[in-house]
Amino acid sequence: MGELSSRESKIARGKAARAAVPDAEVVNSSDDKRARKRLVEEIAELRRQLNAKDALDPLRRAHESEAKGAKQRVQYLLSVSPAIIYTTQASGDFGCTFVSQNLRGIMGYSPEEMTTDPKCWPGHLHPEDAPRVFEEMRPLIERGGGSVEYRFRHRDGHYIWIQDTFRVVNDAAGRPSELVGAWADITGRKSTETELSSTRQRLQYLLSVSPAIIYTTKASGDFGCTFVSENLRAIMGYSPEEMTTDPKTWPDHLHPDDAVRVLEEMAPLIERGGGTIEYRFRHRDGHYIWIQDSFRVINDDDGNPRELVGAWADITESKRAEKAALDANTQLQDTKRYLARLIESSTDAIVATDKQGNVVLFNEGAETLLGYRAEDVVGHTSSDLYATEEHARDVLREMRKRGGTVAGFDSVLKTKDGTSIPVLISVSALFGDRGEEVGTVGFATDLRTRKHDEEELRKAHDELEKRVDELTTELKAAQERLRH
Repeated sequence: MGELSSRESKIARGKAARAAVPDAEVVNSSDDKRARKRLVEEIAELRRQLNAKDALDPLRRAHESEAKGAKQRVQYLLSVSPAIIYTTQASGDFGCTFVSQNLRGIMGYSPEEMTTDPKCWPGHLHPEDAPRVFEEMRPLIERGGGSVEYRFRHRDGHYIWIQDTFRVVNDAAGRPSELVGAWADITGRKSTETELSSTRQRLQYLLSVSPAIIYTTKASGDFGCTFVSENLRAIMGYSPEEMTTDPKTWPDHLHPDDAVRVLEEMAPLIERGGGTIEYRFRHRDGHYIWIQDSFRVINDDDGNPRELVGAWADITESKRAEKAALDANTQLQDTKRYLARLIESSTDAIVATDKQGNVVLFNEGAETLLGYRAEDVVGHTSSDLYATEEHARDVLREMRKRGGTVAGFDSVLKTKDGTSIPVLISVSALFGDRGEEVGTVGFATDLRTRKHDEEELRKAHDELEKRVDELTTELKAAQERLRH
């Protein structure tokens, strides 16, 4: 445009010169032609330049429009981006020099507040995070950039978690001049992480106090352990690391008498999808504990066993209790057999009843004494064995009066043929676990021999007294005769 104005000025000066000088006095005809020719050429050049300018204007306008569109697209992308784009100083208080419009939607502040107040960013860091953030920024800047997380106070007063990721821009001398980065709101992620951490802590606590050890192992080979809960240490004495890093730890600590059986039983259980097996396992201190191993099979995408997930429960005490119960049962059976032999071999009559008074036991001594067979009496009331109902009531009344036991009580039983037999009875009430009466057991001793002996003794005593009286009378008579 400057060149065009210069040419127009020259033309104007030429026209003015020709107007001021008469035609006859200026130049000759040839000079005039040359001047006109130059003028025409200059006008043509001016037109060419004007045409060229007009041809360039659409291109310039297109570039300007494209640049404007690009700027609008960038502004839109920055406004809808989930991260705030920013630039800050690379040192000091890291004052913000640019920030995208979406700052308002995420943090509640306007870009002007952030860029005009250099204290806006550092002044809104959480007090517990600020010292750490500044300490972490320095080495990150030295490395050319990085990422740091912190809490930032929103305009409404609550704190949000920010992930700050940036790169360092250096000046011509290679010194950090600016930080270009993005602030991303990760409050939701942090909340999830906190919840997961809390869940993980609760799970770890539950695993640590669980009476069973939770584990995962390979589904074949040596069944090497891939995970085990922390309570392994308290139950078996080993650390989880020992169990998971050495695949031989589990199979090598099986009891030698159990190992072959366990490995043989595992295969069919795995084919069925899981199961339970019991074995002895060597504790770190050398003794063996009983383990109940319950597991399920996890298959891969092809349906092949990939992993076993299960629990090891220490059942040593229950095994001891089981053995004690078996021993006690053996002793009980031995005692029962001993008592049965004792009862059957007793010469006394032994009769037991239930709480309704029906006979449930009638030994050989009772059969011999009363003449009944056991099958004739069992199930019938015991009062039928007494000479009278009154004799039966007397025994029960005496037993109740004495707190459930009566010993050496004279009574009379009746034999099958109706003969009354004098007996000496001892009866005790039987009680259940809750203290309720469940029956009675009684012993009857035949007093006929003793009664006969007592009668003979009484007769001998009476005879002796009679003889003494006779001798006394004779003695008195003899003394009378001597006196006369």
